[in-house]
Amino acid sequence: MKNPRLIVTLLLTLVCVLAVPSVRAQDSTKEKKVSKKVLEKYDTNKDGVLSAEEEAAWKADKEKAKAARDAKKKAKEEKPAETDPQK
Repeated sequence: MKNPRLIVTLLLTLVCVLAVPSVRAQDSTKEKKVSKKVLEKYDTNKDGVLSAEEEAAWKADKEKAKAARDAKKKAKEEKPAETDPQK
């Protein structure tokens, strides 16, 4: 081999490329922690963990809040330009 430095660099790159998906897979299996505020509001049985029903209620409230924000934004965009002082 004429250039061992190139081979070492390529091997290290290959190891790094193969290691990244493995690390990401481990991260996705970790249990997601929710804030104390969310637990106080949605953890109805007070066991410190959101059950499927509690998590569904939390997600439903998040969707409602997002829909309200989107509606408010849309109403603001559709508001007539009557308040524009340049016209």
